[in-house]
Amino acid sequence: SNLRVEGSVDVSYSAGDLIGSPVTLSFPTVLGTDRTLEGTLTHVLPKVDPVNQKLRVWAELKNTTSELLPGMAGEMVIHVGAKAGAATLSGSKPEPAGSKSEPAGSETELN
Repeated sequence: SNLRVEGSVDVSYSAGDLIGSPVTLSFPTVLGTDRTLEGTLTHVLPKVDPVNQKLRVWAELKNTTSELLPGMAGEMVIHVGAKAGAATLSGSKPEPAGSKSEPAGSETELN
C-alpha cells in the first residue's frame, strides 16, 4: 500500500524547490535503525504555520512492510535539489494514501 508522509520545512524553501524531491524515511522502533523507505515529496501547503513559522509538506511512498501503521513516529529526510542538485531536510508525518542539510521538522507520524 501507499503512505502519505507529512512534515514541516523552513519558510525559506519554495514549493518549486521541494516538489518532486526524493525523500528517505526511517522508523527505527519498527524497522530497525538501518532500514529506510524511499518516496517523493508531492505537495507543499501554500500557508505558513503561525505558531512555528514553517510550511507543511507531504510526500508519498510505497509501504513495503505491513509493520507501519497510522500514528507511528519516525524521521523523513527530504533531498532538496536531488532532482537537479543536492541538499537535505529532515522531519515528517506519514499517513496512508505519497548541497546542505537542514531540519525539516522534528516529528514523523503515520496517520
